[in-house]
Amino acid sequence: MLGTVFNAKIDTESDKIITTLVEGCVSFEGSGQKIKLYPNQQLAFDYTTSNIDVYGVDIEKEISWKDGLIKYRKITFADLAKELEKKYHVQIIIENKELKKPSMTVSGGFSEEQTLDEVLGVISRSLPIKWKNKNHTYYIR
Repeated sequence: MLGTVFNAKIDTESDKIITTLVEGCVSFEGSGQKIKLYPNQQLAFDYTTSNIDVYGVDIEKEISWKDGLIKYRKITFADLAKELEKKYHVQIIIENKELKKPSMTVSGGFSEEQTLDEVLGVISRSLPIKWKNKNHTYYIR
């Protein structure tokens, strides 16, 4: 049975086509390979190198966008800051070295309708952060 619920996107920053399978089965052919994708798996095809990677993912996080939500689970604060930069089209500079450590992980979620200040306010309840915004650059300490 090929048929299913899946998410597909083109990531122009990394030159990849990414497919995430929720239900069913997806067959992918490319670069001389035929791969079946199963639920909770994601396939990334790099169309500049023809590299194919398949890995397990958190489906809830991957498809939360359809409900207007952004979810994250056990990612470093630095990685979350990168995602927030893309989402809000700002620059985020983490001034506190402790917040850059790989051990500084966060989990949670927010609505796409929330402002960056609101999101940072929620994060500040679990991490000791303070921030200021100067001309679309956020300085986090």
